[in-house]
Amino acid sequence: MNICLNDARFIGCFPQCDKIETGLLSQEIGTHTLQYYFLDGIQTDTFEVGTVGVQMLIPNIFNEFGVGVFRIIQPSGALFTDAGDDTFKLRITPNING
Repeated sequence: MNICLNDARFIGCFPQCDKIETGLLSQEIGTHTLQYYFLDGIQTDTFEVGTVGVQMLIPNIFNEFGVGVFRIIQPSGALFTDAGDDTFKLRITPNING
């Protein structure tokens, strides 16, 4: 699998925190797999979704001052898509509120 920064849709800037409010709405209930590029390889983490149609909160495993590129694999094994996009990127900024 290839996760390409150039093909990824930018979803915003987020502070360094426990979870990221992606703005992406869930399509399935259950354990989702977050696939992301880190240290020259594809890494994975999981997160739970309890309701269809709610904003997905993903674990913040990205570096501060970094750009994260990721995909989401749904419980059915299907790749999550939103408006035709299946790869997303975000920027992590320092938390200036303490």
